[in-house]
Amino acid sequence: MLTEVLAARSRDDILAYKRCFTELSDAAYRWDAWAAAYLIGGGCSDDSFIDFRAGLTLQGRDWYERALVNPDNLAEHPALASPDDAEAEVLFFCEEINCAARRAFARSVGTSEDFYDA
Repeated sequence: MLTEVLAARSRDDILAYKRCFTELSDAAYRWDAWAAAYLIGGGCSDDSFIDFRAGLTLQGRDWYERALVNPDNLAEHPALASPDDAEAEVLFFCEEINCAARRAFARSVGTSEDFYDA
């Protein structure tokens, strides 16, 4: 769904989204956040931590900021308070979101070859 929403936007909007997304993801690249991801996911590889940071941005500004203040705050997240670990996995480890801007760029422009250069 995010890919479709972005693809309907201008090339510049897609690139602005990617820059913002990357900044948020990079800011969450911390050992304490990785420890939270490890606990939530029952382990967390390098690739899984990339997906976790993407999922963290999807939780919205409030949860994202709470997690950066103290990742232990995520223990209060409703999905993590649920006994259904699958829900937490879907919400917090979102590989597809990492590719949304590139895919939207390709749909909008016709190719993704220039995406990273742009």
